[in-house]
Parts: sequence; structure tokens; C-alpha cells
Amino acid sequence: MDLVRGLITFDGLKRNAALLGLNGMQDDELRGMLMEGDLDDDGALNDMEFCALMVRLSPELMEKSRRLVDEAFQQRIRSP
Repeated sequence: MDLVRGLITFDGLKRNAALLGLNGMQDDELRGMLMEGDLDDDGALNDMEFCALMVRLSPELMEKSRRLVDEAFQQRIRSP
């Protein structure tokens, strides 16, 4: 992680892989993941790029949010 720029770098991703549930991934896999999420080609992930990548790689992360939105919508429809 580059704390000055607030970006996730390869070194930071590798150092924190276990905390992110990515332990056991090889360097080339981590680099590939970084490249996949790096939308602005700066070699690192900003907050938005990281979140978008995690949602793409783990769509179940959004399931609870989707359910809450659906419930709120249904409740709104039933309310006068």
C-alpha cells in the first residue's frame, strides 16, 4: 500500500494477501489481479478500482446489499 498516494500497490497487495483472503496466490496471479482492476493504468489500485474488482471477483459481496434495497423498495411500494 502506498500510504502517501492512498493506493494499493503490488508490494502492498502481496504483503497483505492473507488479510484479504488471497494467501497462496502466486506473484503472477497477484500482478494479474492488479492489472485487471487498474482501470487508469497507473500500476496501482485506488479505492474505487479495488472495490469494483472485489465486487467483480466476489459477486456474493453485493447480495446482502441487493436484498436490502429490494426489501426497502417493496416496503415503499406497499406504503401509501
